[in-house]
Amino acid sequence: MFFESIADIDKFVLESGFSIFLLPKNSNINIASSFDVYPDEKDKIGIEKIREIREQFVTKQTKDLFIVVHDADKMNIPAQNAFLKFLEEPSEHYHIVFLVSSLSMLLPTILSRGDLYILREKNTLETGIMAEENVKEYAKKLLASSGKNLVSLAEAITKDKEYKKKDNSRIFTLKICDTAIEIAYKSYFKTKNPVFIKKISNLLILSENLKKNGNIKLHLIADLC
Repeated sequence: MFFESIADIDKFVLESGFSIFLLPKNSNINIASSFDVYPDEKDKIGIEKIREIREQFVTKQTKDLFIVVHDADKMNIPAQNAFLKFLEEPSEHYHIVFLVSSLSMLLPTILSRGDLYILREKNTLETGIMAEENVKEYAKKLLASSGKNLVSLAEAITKDKEYKKKDNSRIFTLKICDTAIEIAYKSYFKTKNPVFIKKISNLLILSENLKKNGNIKLHLIADLC
């Protein structure tokens, strides 16, 4: 689900045993009654951090307790696998919260187990389902395309008259990408099909690369294969 304000996080975490929030880097989040986990001095989260989380579940809780993992996308694969086993034994009144700036480093199995919340950044490069018709059509094709089809779709986008307008090529492509993200997100919550999680992850990588002024046509193909 998309949400508009970081201040709304508290009410969302109460509704889920495990939630994932995609936020800008260095977002200042403070959740009351929480046990906070941070990356180590090497800026990584290893399996020992999962043991720290497990220790918090020893005591039976009568009030809500929040386990907040900051920069959870820095969790290594062994730690993520250990966390998955941990999720198989949910405990009442405990809420686990992942705060991430990228979804691409999290296992699809992790993403599919949590309620995903994406902060809608209010800037001129983003648009929702209310996008122009040609943007929505390209976004739908972007979701459905793969492999060789992406080459012809990238050609079509870069030849579009909107793309060719002065200083508009990157904005136009980002509109298509962000619209595809929202369509994929809503499709996932409607169908629970994990394929949409993978597509969202790839589209977010594409969006990040486009915002870094990466080659548009190259990333349209390479990031979504």
